[in-house]
Amino acid sequence: MKVRIGNVHIGDGSRVLIQSMTNTPTMDTTATVEQCIRLFNAGAELVRITTRNLEEAENLANIRRILRERGYHQPLCADVHFNPVVAETAARLVEKVRINPGNYGTGRPLPPEAYTEEVFLAEQEQIRKNIRSLLAICREHGTALRIGVNHGSLSARMMARYGDTPEGMAESAMEFIRLCREENFHNLVVSMKASNVRIMVYATRLVVQKMKAEGALYPVHLGVTEAGEGEDGRIRSAAGIGTLLAEGIGDTIRVSLTEDPVEEIPVAQHLVKLAEKWKTAGKPEQKAGPGKTSFEPRPVTPLPGHVTALVVADSADGTSPCQTPPDILFLTKPSLLLNLMPGQMYLCDHEAWADLFTDLPLIMPLIPAGHFQHFVTRILPSLPAPSAPAGQPQESRLTKPHEPASGSQRPIALLASPATLTPILPLLQNTPSVLIVLQSFSPHPSAEFREALSLMEKSSLRNRVILNLNYATDDADALRIQASAEAAPALIDGLANGIWLRNAGTIAQETVVSAAMGILQACRLRTFRTEYIACPSCGRTLFNIMDVLRKVKEHTHHLSHLKIAVMGCIVNGPGEMADADYGYVGAGPGRVTIYKGKNPVRKNIPEENAIAELIQVIKENGDWMEVPHPGE
Repeated sequence: MKVRIGNVHIGDGSRVLIQSMTNTPTMDTTATVEQCIRLFNAGAELVRITTRNLEEAENLANIRRILRERGYHQPLCADVHFNPVVAETAARLVEKVRINPGNYGTGRPLPPEAYTEEVFLAEQEQIRKNIRSLLAICREHGTALRIGVNHGSLSARMMARYGDTPEGMAESAMEFIRLCREENFHNLVVSMKASNVRIMVYATRLVVQKMKAEGALYPVHLGVTEAGEGEDGRIRSAAGIGTLLAEGIGDTIRVSLTEDPVEEIPVAQHLVKLAEKWKTAGKPEQKAGPGKTSFEPRPVTPLPGHVTALVVADSADGTSPCQTPPDILFLTKPSLLLNLMPGQMYLCDHEAWADLFTDLPLIMPLIPAGHFQHFVTRILPSLPAPSAPAGQPQESRLTKPHEPASGSQRPIALLASPATLTPILPLLQNTPSVLIVLQSFSPHPSAEFREALSLMEKSSLRNRVILNLNYATDDADALRIQASAEAAPALIDGLANGIWLRNAGTIAQETVVSAAMGILQACRLRTFRTEYIACPSCGRTLFNIMDVLRKVKEHTHHLSHLKIAVMGCIVNGPGEMADADYGYVGAGPGRVTIYKGKNPVRKNIPEENAIAELIQVIKENGDWMEVPHPGE
């Protein structure tokens, strides 16, 4: 369905529209206008503005007027929470209004057991009355309406019925969509946002399925809220947005970074260009079926040490390119290998392995699909049990202790593309411990990966699969964005079990490996470093969030076992902290509340003391660790 937003259209085959949001005080007309202009000049095609109260709603008229006088006619969107009257005022003045079903015109939260069917429907009727007048105003002024669900701010009645789940998010949106359809209002956009990439993807897929089932497929806006900044913010956003764009879902996007909002635009532009390229290569759901709406990973052969997902990286001499060693190192120059790191697993070309390493159980041969049957049926059974050099342990993270790897029991890896994998699937039925390195040189690799992995899942193959993606770029951000978008679909759905990024450009290998680790963490498969859930800042933010996030990171970056949220205000802050262990949330001008999980434990403390209080709360709960010294 095509929807008009001012002078642009979205949906029904229209191109994907890029948007952003101001972080200036809405009553500072000059600052807001100037930031809008910077965003439009950078490539934003729609800008959203915080609208907390009637005064801010009325000032949208001044902002819009000045922009028009200066030659900027792109649409504006008012971001409204809680107050229906504010939304109605804004709808008369700008081209689009966003409302949040979780807090729009709902009553006071009740205990879960109080939401009987009668109470549930009574509150729905109140919502119907509140939204009816808004829709009449939107219809009169040609204003579009975004039904923007946030994972962290579902209404109490939806939480009572569906829980804090993708289903609850989708039903929250569908309730409002149905009410709009009853009023014959169709100028709608829908969004499902969460800081948890997996939940954002599942909820969006689910609401699209529900809209299709009811014959009302409205345009969808995509974004990962509270994605953070820097490397992790870009990876998390690209993983979520890219996964859905790869499936043909998404009509507008926003990359939410805790940075100057202008920095969001190049990331969004890169994702849109990727989506345009993928579109010409076909849609993966045509062969692989639709993506999952709950996490049900493909069953695989377990690994010792409880390693859930693997990182493979290149190494010329067998040493790790970064402080946290990858699980497997691929020997790019096997003849340069001097010493094996204890407990480290290695890969090398099967021919070099046959010449140099048949006696070493820690080094796996990487066998091309065309040689696999001969290697497994003829070569491996003829080999004796390997012996290890003095002092070199036989065990590794990928071999079982006390079981010598002899003959066909040796750990081996298969290098295959989706096309070359299919003919040898029957052989893999009897070799579940073989590690599969799946590579694609297609313009749409995630589609090829999904197709091959779905076939493996249907065949009940339990082999672990590493996604191998190859690039040639000198731009680290470009690598992060594209690799995240192309690897995430299979990882988010639990179809693949690891990642191997290779790059022929000048980017440092440590940076490439860090991106691979960040992708696995964004897809919720493994944790390598402290995870920060941070909002992108808006007119509601009560402190300099970029500066605060930087300071929080300085003091807590070594706490890799924790998730820490830094949130600008109480509107979405406590909810969008998701599963954060600790939270730093703006409570008022110059005031901060510290959270342990969802519970506030230090309320309204002065901002200058807040980081020290956060550290103290972490210590009191036994989660603090001192910064390790180099070499420890």
